[in-house]
Amino acid sequence: MPNLSVLLPVYNAQKTVSRSLRSLLNQNYPDFEICIIDDGSTDGTLEAISRFSDPRIKVHTFDENRGLVKALNAGIDMIDAKYIMRLDADDVCHENRVGRQIEFMEMNKNISVSGAWCYIIDRNQQKNIQKLPTQDGDIKARML
Repeated sequence: MPNLSVLLPVYNAQKTVSRSLRSLLNQNYPDFEICIIDDGSTDGTLEAISRFSDPRIKVHTFDENRGLVKALNAGIDMIDAKYIMRLDADDVCHENRVGRQIEFMEMNKNISVSGAWCYIIDRNQQKNIQKLPTQDGDIKARML
C-alpha cells in the first residue's frame, strides 16, 4: 500500500494532463500512486495518459460524464493509502510538493488536512501567487 494516493479526476484534459502527470512523476518523494478517474472524456485524454508506462498510475474510466463530485467520490472509494492528495488535470506540482506535505503531516499528527499556496499562471505565462489562509480561524472563516 502506498503512503499517498494522488486523486486526479480528468475530463477532456488532453491538452494539460501530460504536464500534470510529468510534474507528479518527477517528485522527489517516491512512495505514492496516482489514481486517475476519467469522467467520460471524449477528446484524447486517455490516449495522452496511455503514453505513460509508470506502474504508479492507475486509471479508472466512466463511460459517460458524471461530474466532478461523483468522480472524486469514486476515487476516494478506491483509495487505500494513508494520505490523499487532490490534483486537477491542469495543475503542475513543484518537485518538492509531495515530500514537503507528507513531512508536514507526519510531524503534525494533530492536523488532518494541509494545503499549499500556488501560482496562478495566466495565458501569457504570468505568475501570480495565491496565498491561502494558514491559521485555523482564518481557514474556518473562509469556509463560510
